Amino acid sequence: MRTYTPMLPTMEGYISDEVMAEYEDEIYYCIATNDNNLTPEEIIKLHRQRGETSENKIKELKNGFNMSYLPTLNFKANSFFFAVGTLAYNLFLLFKQILDSSLQKHTVKIIRYKLYNRPLLKHK
Repeated sequence: MRTYTPMLPTMEGYISDEVMAEYEDEIYYCIATNDNNLTPEEIIKLHRQRGETSENKIKELKNGFNMSYLPTLNFKANSFFFAVGTLAYNLFLLFKQILDSSLQKHTVKIIRYKLYNRPLLKHK
C-alpha cells in the first residue's frame, strides 16, 4: 500500500501580487492539539513549556555531550554509547545543583569554560 503526503497548494494562485507583497514579511505559526478542554492561552503556555524543557535537553545532549551521531553500525554499541552519554548528562545535572546559583542556568560548554579553563588562564 502506497502512502502519499498531502501537499497544500501555494497561495500565489489565489492571492494577488499586491496582497502578497503587503504580507511578505508576515510569519504565521500553527499549534495543533486534540485537547478541547484547554483555552487558547493554556494551549500556548503548554506549547511554550514543551519547547523549554524537552527540546533544550535534547540540544544539550547533542551539542554538549557529543551525542549527535552514531559512532558505529553496531546497535548494541550505539545503545551503550547513548546510555553512557545520558548518564553523563544526568550526573552533570546533579553537579549543577551544587554550583553557585549564577551558574545553574548555563550549558555544559559554558560551565566547562568557567570552571576548568579560567583557572588555567589565570596561572599563566
